[in-house]
Amino acid sequence: MKRANIERLDRLEVGLNQAVVRLHDVRKSSSPRPSFASLGEVLKWVVCLDGWFWETFGEDYQRIRDGDPDGRMIPALRHARNLAEHSNDLIDLVDVTKGMQYPIRFPICFHELKWKHADEVPAPTKARRKQRLFQSYIRHLEGILVRETVRNANEFFSRAKHRFVSTRPQSQM
Repeated sequence: MKRANIERLDRLEVGLNQAVVRLHDVRKSSSPRPSFASLGEVLKWVVCLDGWFWETFGEDYQRIRDGDPDGRMIPALRHARNLAEHSNDLIDLVDVTKGMQYPIRFPICFHELKWKHADEVPAPTKARRKQRLFQSYIRHLEGILVRETVRNANEFFSRAKHRFVSTRPQSQM
Protein backbone atom coordinates (compact mmCIF):
# COMPACT_ATOMS: atom_id res chain seq x y z
CA MET A 1 0.00 0.00 0.00
CA LYS A 2 1.35 3.44 -0.92
CA ARG A 3 1.80 6.23 1.56
CA ALA A 4 -1.38 8.32 1.53
CA ASN A 5 -0.89 11.78 0.03
CA ILE A 6 -3.57 13.60 2.01
CA GLU A 7 -2.87 16.95 0.35
CA ARG A 8 -3.61 15.40 -3.04
CA LEU A 9 -6.81 13.84 -1.68
CA ASP A 10 -7.89 17.21 -0.30
CA ARG A 11 -7.29 18.89 -3.70
CA LEU A 12 -9.27 16.17 -5.48
CA GLU A 13 -12.09 16.49 -2.98
CA VAL A 14 -12.24 20.28 -3.39
CA GLY A 15 -12.24 19.86 -7.17
CA LEU A 16 -15.19 17.46 -7.03
CA ASN A 17 -17.12 19.59 -4.58
CA GLN A 18 -16.68 22.73 -6.67
CA ALA A 19 -17.65 20.89 -9.86
CA VAL A 20 -20.79 19.55 -8.14
CA VAL A 21 -21.75 23.09 -7.13
CA ARG A 22 -21.26 24.29 -10.71
CA LEU A 23 -23.36 21.40 -12.03
CA HIS A 24 -26.11 22.25 -9.56
CA ASP A 25 -25.97 25.97 -10.36
CA VAL A 26 -26.22 25.56 -14.14
CA ARG A 27 -29.55 23.77 -13.69
CA LYS A 28 -30.99 27.23 -12.94
CA SER A 29 -29.95 28.43 -16.39
CA SER A 30 -32.56 28.58 -19.11
CA SER A 31 -30.17 26.68 -21.40
CA PRO A 32 -28.93 23.17 -20.61
CA ARG A 33 -25.71 23.66 -22.62
CA PRO A 34 -23.47 24.64 -19.67
CA SER A 35 -24.59 21.46 -17.89
CA PHE A 36 -22.55 19.30 -20.23
CA ALA A 37 -19.25 20.99 -19.39
CA SER A 38 -20.04 20.78 -15.67
CA LEU A 39 -21.01 17.12 -15.90
CA GLY A 40 -17.82 16.30 -17.79
CA GLU A 41 -15.84 18.01 -15.06
CA VAL A 42 -17.67 16.10 -12.32
CA LEU A 43 -16.99 12.79 -14.09
CA LYS A 44 -13.29 13.68 -14.37
CA TRP A 45 -13.05 14.35 -10.62
CA VAL A 46 -14.95 11.15 -9.77
CA VAL A 47 -12.48 9.10 -11.82
CA CYS A 48 -9.51 10.93 -10.26
CA LEU A 49 -10.80 10.30 -6.72
CA ASP A 50 -11.54 6.66 -7.50
CA GLY A 51 -8.02 6.31 -8.88
CA TRP A 52 -6.47 7.97 -5.82
CA PHE A 53 -8.26 5.64 -3.42
CA TRP A 54 -7.42 2.59 -5.55
CA GLU A 55 -3.73 3.53 -5.89
CA THR A 56 -3.46 4.27 -2.17
CA PHE A 57 -5.56 1.51 -0.59
CA GLY A 58 -5.90 -1.10 -3.35
CA GLU A 59 -8.18 -4.05 -2.77
CA ASP A 60 -9.28 -2.75 0.64
CA TYR A 61 -10.77 0.25 -1.14
CA GLN A 62 -12.31 -1.87 -3.89
CA ARG A 63 -13.97 -4.09 -1.28
CA ILE A 64 -15.45 -1.06 0.51
CA ARG A 65 -16.51 0.57 -2.78
CA ASP A 66 -18.14 -2.57 -4.11
CA GLY A 67 -19.93 -3.18 -0.81
CA ASP A 68 -21.39 0.31 -0.57
CA PRO A 69 -24.64 1.10 -2.44
CA ASP A 70 -23.29 4.49 -3.54
CA GLY A 71 -19.77 3.16 -4.14
CA ARG A 72 -21.06 0.53 -6.56
CA MET A 73 -22.03 3.31 -8.96
CA ILE A 74 -18.46 4.63 -9.23
CA PRO A 75 -17.49 2.14 -11.99
CA ALA A 76 -20.67 3.16 -13.84
CA LEU A 77 -19.59 6.81 -13.63
CA ARG A 78 -16.15 5.77 -14.88
CA HIS A 79 -17.87 4.09 -17.83
CA ALA A 80 -19.85 7.29 -18.50
CA ARG A 81 -16.63 9.32 -18.40
CA ASN A 82 -14.93 6.88 -20.79
CA LEU A 83 -17.86 7.00 -23.21
CA ALA A 84 -17.98 10.79 -23.07
CA GLU A 85 -14.25 11.02 -23.65
CA HIS A 86 -14.35 8.76 -26.69
CA SER A 87 -17.58 10.01 -28.23
CA ASN A 88 -16.66 13.62 -27.41
CA ASP A 89 -20.26 14.40 -26.55
CA LEU A 90 -22.12 13.90 -23.29
CA ILE A 91 -25.41 14.22 -25.16
CA ASP A 92 -24.83 10.55 -26.06
CA LEU A 93 -25.26 9.71 -22.36
CA VAL A 94 -27.90 12.01 -20.96
CA ASP A 95 -31.35 13.25 -21.82
CA VAL A 96 -32.33 16.83 -21.06
CA THR A 97 -35.70 17.20 -19.42
CA LYS A 98 -37.46 20.53 -19.25
CA GLY A 99 -39.03 21.72 -16.04
CA MET A 100 -39.02 20.28 -12.55
CA GLN A 101 -38.31 16.63 -11.78
CA TYR A 102 -39.03 14.82 -8.54
CA PRO A 103 -37.68 15.01 -5.97
CA ILE A 104 -38.13 18.77 -6.27
CA ARG A 105 -35.28 20.90 -4.89
CA PHE A 106 -35.31 24.63 -4.38
CA PRO A 107 -34.47 26.91 -6.01
CA ILE A 108 -36.58 25.60 -8.85
CA CYS A 109 -34.58 24.53 -11.89
CA PHE A 110 -35.41 24.87 -15.55
CA HIS A 111 -33.93 21.58 -16.73
CA GLU A 112 -32.51 18.30 -15.49
CA LEU A 113 -30.11 15.76 -16.88
CA LYS A 114 -31.08 12.10 -16.73
CA TRP A 115 -28.86 9.17 -17.69
CA LYS A 116 -30.08 7.57 -20.91
CA HIS A 117 -31.35 4.02 -21.12
CA ALA A 118 -28.75 1.49 -22.15
CA ASP A 119 -30.23 0.94 -25.61
CA GLU A 120 -29.59 4.63 -26.38
CA VAL A 121 -25.98 4.62 -25.16
CA PRO A 122 -23.09 3.69 -27.48
CA ALA A 123 -22.52 -0.06 -27.17
CA PRO A 124 -19.25 -1.22 -25.65
CA THR A 125 -16.73 -3.30 -27.53
CA LYS A 126 -16.35 -6.97 -26.68
CA ALA A 127 -13.61 -6.36 -24.11
CA ARG A 128 -14.70 -7.95 -20.81
CA ARG A 129 -13.77 -4.92 -18.71
CA LYS A 130 -15.90 -2.65 -20.90
CA GLN A 131 -18.77 -5.12 -20.69
CA ARG A 132 -18.56 -5.09 -16.86
CA LEU A 133 -18.54 -1.30 -16.81
CA PHE A 134 -21.54 -1.23 -19.16
CA GLN A 135 -23.45 -3.61 -16.87
CA SER A 136 -22.60 -1.29 -14.00
CA TYR A 137 -24.05 1.61 -16.02
CA ILE A 138 -27.28 -0.35 -16.52
CA ARG A 139 -27.59 -1.25 -12.83
CA HIS A 140 -26.64 2.09 -11.31
CA LEU A 141 -27.22 4.97 -13.75
CA GLU A 142 -29.75 4.06 -16.42
CA GLY A 143 -32.78 6.36 -16.23
CA ILE A 144 -31.68 8.11 -13.02
CA LEU A 145 -31.30 11.85 -12.52
CA VAL A 146 -27.67 12.90 -12.85
CA ARG A 147 -27.88 15.10 -9.75
CA GLU A 148 -28.87 12.12 -7.62
CA THR A 149 -25.98 9.95 -8.80
CA VAL A 150 -23.49 12.79 -8.42
CA ARG A 151 -24.70 13.51 -4.89
CA ASN A 152 -24.44 9.81 -3.99
CA ALA A 153 -20.92 9.53 -5.43
CA ASN A 154 -19.82 12.61 -3.50
CA GLU A 155 -21.25 11.17 -0.28
CA PHE A 156 -19.48 7.87 -0.91
CA PHE A 157 -16.09 9.57 -1.29
CA SER A 158 -16.70 11.48 1.92
CA ARG A 159 -17.39 8.20 3.74
CA ALA A 160 -14.36 6.55 2.12
CA LYS A 161 -12.13 9.42 3.25
CA HIS A 162 -13.46 9.11 6.78
CA ARG A 163 -12.97 5.35 6.78
CA PHE A 164 -9.48 5.23 5.28
CA VAL A 165 -7.90 8.52 6.26
CA SER A 166 -9.53 9.73 9.46
CA THR A 167 -8.96 6.44 11.26
CA ARG A 168 -5.33 5.88 10.25
CA PRO A 169 -2.55 6.81 12.66
CA GLN A 170 -0.41 9.67 11.37
CA SER A 171 2.66 7.42 11.21
CA GLN A 172 0.95 5.30 8.53
CA MET A 173 0.11 8.24 6.25
